[in-house]
Amino acid sequence: MVIRALQWCWLAVLVCCLGCTAHVASAISSQPVPTWLTPLILLVSVSISLVSLRLALLASRAETFRNLRVAFNKLREDLPDRFWLETRMPAEPRHFEAMVKYWQFAFDEWFITQRLNPKVFGKLWRAYYSEVITVSCKSPTMVAALFQAAVGACGEADRAFLDLVLNEPYTSPEVLAQARALAGAAGIPVPEWR
Repeated sequence: MVIRALQWCWLAVLVCCLGCTAHVASAISSQPVPTWLTPLILLVSVSISLVSLRLALLASRAETFRNLRVAFNKLREDLPDRFWLETRMPAEPRHFEAMVKYWQFAFDEWFITQRLNPKVFGKLWRAYYSEVITVSCKSPTMVAALFQAAVGACGEADRAFLDLVLNEPYTSPEVLAQARALAGAAGIPVPEWR
């Protein structure tokens, strides 16, 4: 994808060079340049630049998705099997720690796709991350892990993420009540998000 974007950039440079060559040739030969040539060259150059920009944005979106997936796949090794179905606190502390890290990754995914640059990356949220988080929010244990991940989070973006994820359609009131009970039993503070 990046190579294709570079090819389009080189094509734009070539078109501009051809336009300059036509103007230089006309100055040397004292033949006037057709009035339509300059706007045509400009139009072709702008068109090629727009195609290059679109390809570069697509490449950036794909690279961002790949980087986030590589990080998650590394974390996945420490998550319990079928973690999205957990209803009790895991027996192994490392599993709960991985669930907390999951929410830190989820926040990064949300922030990149919805706050940092939603025009470029917003489609990643709508097409993939939103669905994955919806599945994770069906587990009271995962929601309790989100409570733990939110300890100390006090920024406006943190509250916006909590407000999004801890409400429907992501988290049902029933799961939220179960998560509050799990968190209370484990000594995890329940964040305020509204």
